[in-house]
Amino acid sequence: MYRYCVTIGLLFIIGSIVSVTGSKSTAQQQADAILRSVNASDVGRTVKIIGLLGKPMTEPVAIKGHWIFDKGSKASSYVFRVTMVAGKQLDEPVDFNQCVVSLDAVRVTDDVSALGETWTCVAIELGQFRNITERNWRLFYDKDTKPGTWLRYGDGPFVSELLLAKRSLEREKDEKLHSDQ
Repeated sequence: MYRYCVTIGLLFIIGSIVSVTGSKSTAQQQADAILRSVNASDVGRTVKIIGLLGKPMTEPVAIKGHWIFDKGSKASSYVFRVTMVAGKQLDEPVDFNQCVVSLDAVRVTDDVSALGETWTCVAIELGQFRNITERNWRLFYDKDTKPGTWLRYGDGPFVSELLLAKRSLEREKDEKLHSDQ
């Protein structure tokens, strides 16, 4: 009798899921499956956040990338374009605005970053909620104040940062990269 009830119950649940998910778009189903609430105290302990590099944040990884000047970004600034992670070429490069790249915990400035240079080193991707979103801008500033270009470097208030280990840094000048900028 118990097995019969469990089987009927499972069939009912599966039927309910099919009927509910049948009315939602695939994109909505994926969003529902991905969106989870976690306590801040669990982050880094029981919850791993996968960064833009495709690796868990706070774990060291070997990377390779080069500096470019991105005229098309909101901030029109230097960008560190990561092209290789853990010895594997990325399908799509990952860009980090200069303001979120640090070399031994010191922000990389124009005089340190070099257009056309390829950097290979060990890096750790970090992240934080440090900027307000455009949606919340008006809660803090009057209607005549324009949002700064620093407002968001990404698609949301969570900012990925890249910490590079200076002792592992190898710099290589690539004339082809420099001439393409």
